[in-house]
Amino acid sequence: PLNSKIRENRGYDSAGICSGNSEWLTHKYISDDKSAISKLEDIISQHQNHSIGIAHTRWATHGG
Repeated sequence: PLNSKIRENRGYDSAGICSGNSEWLTHKYISDDKSAISKLEDIISQHQNHSIGIAHTRWATHGG
């Protein structure tokens, strides 16, 4: 599910993955009480049978 907070403000730390075959599946998360990477680990099995994908991480370099 697309996290609407990502579109508003990427936050300090965020991560996402998009993969697919004939249709694309996208998950994007920001860190809060649980890290964005941990959130991706919870759903990564949904992407395992896809033949192509791309992922990203964003780590704050300054601030909070």
